[in-house]
Amino acid sequence: MIGLRGGGLGVALALAAVVQGLGPDAWACGANLQPEPPAEQVFELHLEGGEVAQDLRTLRVTEGDRVRLRWTVDAPTVVHLHGYDLEREVAPGRAAEFQFEAYATGRFPVEVHAHGDAAHQSHDEAPLVVLEVYPR
Repeated sequence: MIGLRGGGLGVALALAAVVQGLGPDAWACGANLQPEPPAEQVFELHLEGGEVAQDLRTLRVTEGDRVRLRWTVDAPTVVHLHGYDLEREVAPGRAAEFQFEAYATGRFPVEVHAHGDAAHQSHDEAPLVVLEVYPR
């Protein structure tokens, strides 16, 4: 029997791992894992008839990512990203962009404001887009 004094427990665990066919990678317990660096996430969003394409209605990023939301529209519109308090007027034929670091985690709706008015869309309506920011 292997004694458990003076590092014997570590030797016993390593021996058990070898006996079970597990190499050093299995018992490193993630010691070599490096966090992924922040990424740049770019989303091209076209608002047509008051809607964004179905596959772009939920945008997923990770905390710390650099995010760019590029907007084009078919009618004059004001878009507002809640939680980050970003707002842009967008005119047909011209792109507008939100560019920011995803510092706050959670779910943040992007809604339309009436053009030339501070009123938000009705709360009964779904947001154009939901930005989901996951913790790193």
